[in-house]
Amino acid sequence: MEFATGTVWTQDREWHLMSTIALIGMSFSLLRVERLRVNVLFARFGPRIQAAIDLLAAAPLIAIALFVVELSWAYVAQSRQVNEGSANPGGPHTVWR
Repeated sequence: MEFATGTVWTQDREWHLMSTIALIGMSFSLLRVERLRVNVLFARFGPRIQAAIDLLAAAPLIAIALFVVELSWAYVAQSRQVNEGSANPGGPHTVWR
C-alpha cells in the first residue's frame, strides 16, 4: 500500500465545502432579513430608520472585511507564486492558503 494515494483530498476539500455552505446560508438569511437582533428598540422604529441602522452596522463590517483582504493579499500572492499545495500526502496540489 502506498501512502501517497487515498482520499486525503476529500478531507482537505471538506473545509471548502463547509465555508461555501456557511456563506450561502448567511447570504440567504441576509436576503430574507431573518437575522438575529435585539428587537426591543429596533421594532419600534420606522423602515427608514431601520434601514439607516442596517447601513451604519454594515459599514464597519465592510471596512473590517476589506482590511482583512488587504492584510492577506500578500500571503495569498506568495502562496500562489511558490505553487503551495497541501501538506498532507495525497492532498490537493493547488491549495493556496
